[in-house]
Amino acid sequence: MRCTFAISLLVILTGCASGPGKLDRHFLPGASEWLAEPSMLGRASEAFELPVSAGTITGWFLPGKDTGGRTVVLFHDGRTNASQAFPYYTFLLDAGFHVCVFDYCGFGRSKGSPSIRSAFYDTPKLLDWLCQRKDVDPKKIAWYGIDIGSVVALHAAAHTGGCAALVVEDVPSIRQFFRATTDSGDSVSSTMSVGFAEFVHAPEDCEPSENSIGLSMPSLWITGADRSGVDIRSMMQAFTPMQGDKRLWLIPNTARSPHALMSHDGDYQRTVATFLKAALDSKTDRVAADWKEAAAAEAGGNWFEIALDRVGTDQSPWAVQVAAVDVAGKVTVQNTWLEGSHSKLKMKLESAPGYVAANRILQAERVDLGFKQLSTPLSRAGVWYDAHVQEFDAVRNNDPDLARVNAMASVIKAHQQQEPLPVSLEAHLADVYYQIGRVLTAQPDAEQRAAGIIWLRRAVNAAPAKPELQFWPWRAASWGFVAAEQVAAAKALLARIEGPERQQQQQ
Repeated sequence: MRCTFAISLLVILTGCASGPGKLDRHFLPGASEWLAEPSMLGRASEAFELPVSAGTITGWFLPGKDTGGRTVVLFHDGRTNASQAFPYYTFLLDAGFHVCVFDYCGFGRSKGSPSIRSAFYDTPKLLDWLCQRKDVDPKKIAWYGIDIGSVVALHAAAHTGGCAALVVEDVPSIRQFFRATTDSGDSVSSTMSVGFAEFVHAPEDCEPSENSIGLSMPSLWITGADRSGVDIRSMMQAFTPMQGDKRLWLIPNTARSPHALMSHDGDYQRTVATFLKAALDSKTDRVAADWKEAAAAEAGGNWFEIALDRVGTDQSPWAVQVAAVDVAGKVTVQNTWLEGSHSKLKMKLESAPGYVAANRILQAERVDLGFKQLSTPLSRAGVWYDAHVQEFDAVRNNDPDLARVNAMASVIKAHQQQEPLPVSLEAHLADVYYQIGRVLTAQPDAEQRAAGIIWLRRAVNAAPAKPELQFWPWRAASWGFVAAEQVAAAKALLARIEGPERQQQQQ
């Protein structure tokens, strides 16, 4: 064991020579592209740049209408920058909030180098600046953090104050990162290695659970139920010690953010906005849940009785989604209706839940004893894309043959007969359209060549008028138009094919 620990310690000490770069590179990989500014969406904004110890913090203050001073500060994740935050600030503005979106040092147009340490220690300067604005009510400021942005928001809430409500999504564990990267296989030496690595590389009080334990403002914690058990457990470790009116939304059929913007399009935006408005106005409407074991199930597992209690004055029937998460991070979801102040239901679970969360679903219709969540064109498109993504990837990433592109074309046409594809999905599939058109126009059959020309034109027409605003919030999300090269190839191929044809027609 001494030898194992000595090796682990040597590895850590060797890594110390380069500073905390490993931690920063993992959580703050950054985005290379600068995409959309608020003016491109017709939104008023005020740009700012604040000098801080590590460089500058830049961003925009976006004024909302009828806000009553309510303001939301967006802490983006480590993969994006402020120019990619428009899917969030647009719905918040529409809901009646001012929004402040900013870049940490080294992100976007902020000067300096990306580091968690600077994100932690430079953020208070931004919050001080914000509180001095006359259009902002300092008592009605909410912080909204995603992924590593949630870690920064929790740290700021614990050490700076001034946060009246909190939304955090996909909260990671800094300690879990060190555990995964320093595990030697020996429990004692691994524990010591993790502690030493955290001491050397991480800012003080960086672990989310160490900051949430002292917080009691209203909070909404969000993560996708399709995430790994490790990811869900990491967030639960921070959620559990949080005090006050806290809510947990384990969203079914949802992966890492921003996937919820697609999988629960409409309901996600409305739920977040409704929570923030109620929290900042010191109101509450929520469902409290408790559980107890009821009986053993015949086919294994156990039945658990879930008690639901309405908190608030609204006594209308509520569609309620109950989610039980066990110690391994496995999530089980069941839908029900809450009529009156109290209700009970039974859930069959493999093991006792570590926590049971209940959330009102705002877009739902009654079905038998439960409900069906109302879908949107985007959420339905996401389900369809999920079902065929392997086929799409086989066409876009390989040299497909005629049989494959004909099969792909049939799938797309069949869906079109049900409903048109959203504009964002048309743009996302432009490279697939090009591949179909390329293969078909190379065939000797005139009918197939004619069909290929139609697909090439579709690829060209799929290019968005404002490529910077293209956003596809699927499980593997993309910002910006990523098929520009294929569209250019489609235009060139059309010119080669249609040029001689036009000349023949003119003769």
